This record gives sequence, C-alpha cells and structure tokens, in this order.
Amino acid sequence: MAMDEVKPLLHVKPKTYARRWWVLIYVSLANIFTTGSWNAWGPISQSVEFGFGWDDSIIADILNVGRIGMFVGIIPLSYLVDKKGIRLAMIISNVILLMGYVLRCLIDQTTSIWPAMLGQVIVGGANGIGYCGPSAMSVAWFPPNERATATSIAVMSTYIGLGIAYIINPLLVSTPLFDEVEFSYRKLNQSELANYTDHDLSLAANSTSVSMANVVLNKDIIQDETMTLMYIETGIAAAFVIVAVALVPDAPPTPPSHSANAIRMEYTKVFLHIIRSGYLSLLLLFTGVMIGMYATWVTIFGITFEHLDITQDEAGWLGFGSLIASSVVGFISARFSDVCASKLKTILMVMLVISSLMFLWVSLLCSQYIEYSREQLYVSTMLGCAFLNGCVPLLYEQICNAAFPIPEGIIVGISALVATLAGILYILPLSLIEFEDNSWLEWSLLVLCVVGCIVILITPQRNGRADLDVSVRVTKFAHYERLGTDQPDLHVSQNQVPENA
Repeated sequence: MAMDEVKPLLHVKPKTYARRWWVLIYVSLANIFTTGSWNAWGPISQSVEFGFGWDDSIIADILNVGRIGMFVGIIPLSYLVDKKGIRLAMIISNVILLMGYVLRCLIDQTTSIWPAMLGQVIVGGANGIGYCGPSAMSVAWFPPNERATATSIAVMSTYIGLGIAYIINPLLVSTPLFDEVEFSYRKLNQSELANYTDHDLSLAANSTSVSMANVVLNKDIIQDETMTLMYIETGIAAAFVIVAVALVPDAPPTPPSHSANAIRMEYTKVFLHIIRSGYLSLLLLFTGVMIGMYATWVTIFGITFEHLDITQDEAGWLGFGSLIASSVVGFISARFSDVCASKLKTILMVMLVISSLMFLWVSLLCSQYIEYSREQLYVSTMLGCAFLNGCVPLLYEQICNAAFPIPEGIIVGISALVATLAGILYILPLSLIEFEDNSWLEWSLLVLCVVGCIVILITPQRNGRADLDVSVRVTKFAHYERLGTDQPDLHVSQNQVPENA
C-alpha cells in the first residue's frame, strides 16, 4: 500500500461537545444510586436480622441471587451499550431497577424473604450497566486525553454508591434495641414469640420455668423504617427513568476521536479472539476476580469484622471511608495515566504492591497475630481499599486498549461475568459453613493482590486504541493486522503500528 493512498480514518475532524459532562454526571449519579440499591441490606444487616427474623446466611443468599440477575443481564446490556448507545441502555437498566424496587416494596413480616430475593435478582440485572457503561460512554463522548479520567469518575461512582449506602441506610433504619425480661415460653402467643431472639426461644422451649430473654424493643419501628427506605428509593428510581428519557442525549454528532469512529469487531468473533489472546484472557480473568471479591467483601463489613466487636454503625463509617478513599485514589491515578499513558502498567504495579502490604496488615490484625486496635484496622482497611479499588478504571483502560477493536461494552461485560461468578464463590462459604471468625476473607484478598502483581508484571502493555488516536493513518477498507483480526473495517500495516500495539 503506497503512502499516498493512505487516508485518515475520519473524513471530519474529531470534535468534543460540552454536553459530554452532563452525560458523565447523569451516568455517574445513576451508578451511585444503582450500586447503593445493590448494597441496601449489608449496611443494615443487624437491623433486618432482628426486624424480619433473618440471619447472616440469608443476607449472603440475597447478595448471591442478585449476582445471578447480574450474570443474566450483563451481556444484553453490553450489547445495548455497543449497538444502541448509552442513552437507551441507561433507560432500560433504570426501568429494570424500578421493577426490582417495586418488588421490594412488597416485603412484610411473614413473607419478607421472597420479595427481597426476587427484588435483588432484578436489581442485580440492572447493576450490569455500572460495569459495561463507563468505558463505552467515555470512548463515545470524550477525547483520548480525558478518556481515562471520565472512565474513572463513572467507575468510581459505583463504589461511592456502596459507600453512601453505608451511611444513609443506617441513618434511616434504627439499630435494634434489647431489654432483658422474664417470660414463660409456654404462655406466649405467636405474635409475642416474634419479639424474642431465636437463641433465647430455643433455650426456653426446653424449660417449664420462667426464663430470661433479650426482647427486641423496636422491631416494629425497624420494619416501618425499612419499608420507608424502600419507598424513597423506588421514587428515586422512577425519577432517573424520567430524566433519562427527557434529558440524556444519544451519541454525539461527530466522534471525539479516531478510535471512537472505528468499526468494531463483530460479536461472533469476540470470544474466539479472546481465547487466542492468552495475555488478554489472563488480564480479563484477574480483573473480574478482583472486582468480584473486593465488591463482595466491602459490602459485608458488618459480618467480616463482627468477631472484632465492630458495630453496625462503625462498619458503615469504615465502609464509607474506604470507598471514598478508593474513589479519590482512582481519580488521581486515572488523571495521571491520561497525562502519562505509557506509564499505565507501572502505575498499576505500584498500586497493587501497596495494596498487598495493606491487606497483609489487615489480615494480621483480624487474625490477631499482631496487637489489635481499631485505629490500625481503620487505616489499613481504608488504604488497602483505596489502592486496590483505584486499580479498576486503569484495568478497564488497559483491557480496552489491548482488546481493540473489540467493542468496549462487551469486553468489560465479559470481565463483569467473571466478577459475578467470583463474587458468588467468594461469599458462598458464609452460606454453607459457620466460621468462628471470618478472617479468611482478608487473607484471600492478600493472595489476590500478590497474584495481581504477577499478572501485571508478565502482561505486556498493548496500546492499540491509544496508538490509533495518536499516530495511525488507515485506509478506508482492510483490517487491524497486529491484533490478529480479520475485520474488513480497519486496516493498519505493520510498519505503521508502534511496537507495543
């Protein structure tokens, strides 16, 4: 191919629009609310256990059935994002979320578990947009020097939603209050039995004498406040649907970059390409497992640190602080990677090494191999979360660059499928086995961080998408030879692609 035959990919100059910031704001706020709804039960686990008669295994089961919904919904939402744009995908995901909240509003004292379970399945289906949406939105609306930052803001907003739920939900739903009273088990009617803990009732049932028990003084209040929370969030979900329909624009008239206008690989060829690319498969696997394990762990602080006498309110503030810290670190690292794109791998390695050290500290504290203090637990947990979770938007950028021209929605959606399975397997032992303490959860995250360091070390940095935006000139028809695809839409000869592409 002669150089005078080479033409730019775009026939018009890339252009950015001010309304890209409104799209980013809406997507971020929607992600905050969607993931906050996902984390509705964890921050108030102690309250609903006594208010509705649940236990730790039921809380774990609710989280797991939500992941089933996400597993089913992630690929269809990824397809919508890639083929129809972020606007339609946001409308449909918010409608699904609204349906889940309507089901949650059917909770009552005698049949509480099934509306909660079914509602969580549907809410989980809507949560897939938080995975596949940010990268596709950023490439469609933002220029290359803002793309990682936009992805970071949208991705980190999902974790801010988890953190806000740790603060708002305990403020709206009271902590259970107990009082020790005398009672005779055989003289209690069915409605009175509901006010006592299962442990006290099991002891009293074997005795004919008057027994002492801890009665829940505010059970009715907990139920009413929980339902009020559900009603408020249902109204907010309806508002997000209306705003998306009325105010969120579709794709910009002119793409903001060359890569945004490049025709992507057909879905039928995506999985074969991933299988053939060993390093890409490894990166997808690690990213999915990391997100699945971390996102699960951070939603169950009330269970994770229960053996350390951490109260529900303390767990809430710890979760909130950890997620806010991770959002700040994620934004700073993403902005730095926009400025120094060639250093993305180095940034990831540094962050994972720091995460490994912090989770070693957390694990030693939880297993009490070193002297325990709340201050050390707070500092180590927040720093570990900050640097581990801060890797997520950078890993998304790394994956999208390496996988180009695979569509951003589906490639991140595949990592979300892995994350869903990893989250289910990570929390499954809590449903099956009663542990004396749950310190194994922290040790497993330490192992994950160490494995992540190895994965990033051996994985070459591939910048296919970034290099196209910077320097690649293409013909009108052909394929991207260096990525091993046979797409008849994008052609780059080998001598035009930088060595790390």
